[in-house]
Amino acid sequence: TTYAMAFLYFIPSYILYYSSIKSISKQTEIREEIIDRAKHNKQDQAIIPDYYFPPVLHAGPSLDTFNSEAMSRYYGIDLKITAPGFFDYSRAFNFKPLNINAKICNNVYIKSLWIYKQQMDIKTFVIFEFNKNPADSLDEKTAMFISFKTKDGKIINADVDKKTFQIDGRWLSGRAINDIDSNELESITSGTWDVRTGARTNENITEIIK
Repeated sequence: TTYAMAFLYFIPSYILYYSSIKSISKQTEIREEIIDRAKHNKQDQAIIPDYYFPPVLHAGPSLDTFNSEAMSRYYGIDLKITAPGFFDYSRAFNFKPLNINAKICNNVYIKSLWIYKQQMDIKTFVIFEFNKNPADSLDEKTAMFISFKTKDGKIINADVDKKTFQIDGRWLSGRAINDIDSNELESITSGTWDVRTGARTNENITEIIK
């Protein structure tokens, strides 16, 4: 029984750890492409995202993300390391998106999105790519909202903060959303609302076409 329990624990633990390492490898490729391009263009600094390390079963496996000056010396260029967000941004660079062009306000749009399951289908995540940082176009009295409508009429909240993460010149944001299937999505409703009154100030419905 002890061996069986150990085996049952080891297998998912190994799969989760392997999946995390694979994600980190893809993120490393993105970081190094940014660095190589900056050096080729003779820039003084390269701006790269920190690592997003997907969770594993226990706290043992981890990645040292200490950002020391040694990294800049190693790569031969000054490095500015920014927050990565709480999602695996490598998905936005390696997988085909759903192109939607869903309007938030004026000239701010959600260009595309990715829906993926993280590690043994534990969680489902959605990544949004915006044409620009929404926070630069919305004042402190205005927030944005996003929701999905499924083919059976269910409404799924998908709100994210208006401050997005810039990674290699792209504006990304994401969050975990359980029980969402891209094949079942019919439309996305997006827009803005007044944080003082709760009233929507702009609302747009965009059909999702695969």
